Amino acid sequence: MCDENYDVRRNACEALGNLGEQAATNEVSAALINAMHDESSDVRWNAVKALADLGVKAATNEAIAALINAMRDESSGVRQKACHVLGNLGEQATTNEVIAALINATRVEDYHARANACAALRKLGEKAATDEVIDSLVNCIVSIDDPDYILVDALVRAMCSYNGMRSLNCETIEKLYSCIRKSSTVDLTPIPSQRLMELFLNSLNFSWLSLVAYVALLQGIAVT
Repeated sequence: MCDENYDVRRNACEALGNLGEQAATNEVSAALINAMHDESSDVRWNAVKALADLGVKAATNEAIAALINAMRDESSGVRQKACHVLGNLGEQATTNEVIAALINATRVEDYHARANACAALRKLGEKAATDEVIDSLVNCIVSIDDPDYILVDALVRAMCSYNGMRSLNCETIEKLYSCIRKSSTVDLTPIPSQRLMELFLNSLNFSWLSLVAYVALLQGIAVT
């Protein structure tokens, strides 16, 4: 891992990853975390991938912190891989720091980085369905003429979280309504038909009414 030849360092990272969970020791994780600071982007990319290949046993606080740092890497490939790995860790990686880093990644110019960040948020579970996450997903979707399935599905999954939706402020609710009205690719069938009505009745926040009525109409349960 310390060889002067970057091919050797890269191959060492790959070999450790290929060993899988049996190689998930503190020493191996530390070596891969150190390799994520290598001068070669190929070595850094393979270190991130190897850390993922070691499985959840390698997902220590130090490893997650290193992956968050990798999301700011100068190489777009490394940034995208770090997003992908954090998403695959699921709820184990759902910390405030991870969510904040992924939200920031949805705001960068690189489309692929934004898409990977949205895909990661989609996999983190209900804890990631916050006002700021939903707002970021909406902003991502409306900034693209033809948003792909991953972006849209990430938003719909977040909308399935009652606790997440309950935390929305009026501005985000209105942006969400506008986004759904403008996007022909948003499939709202996974959202329980009564969910939005419950949100309105329990909060008495009239910002929900337009969204409640429109979604009910789309789901065929509204009277016109």
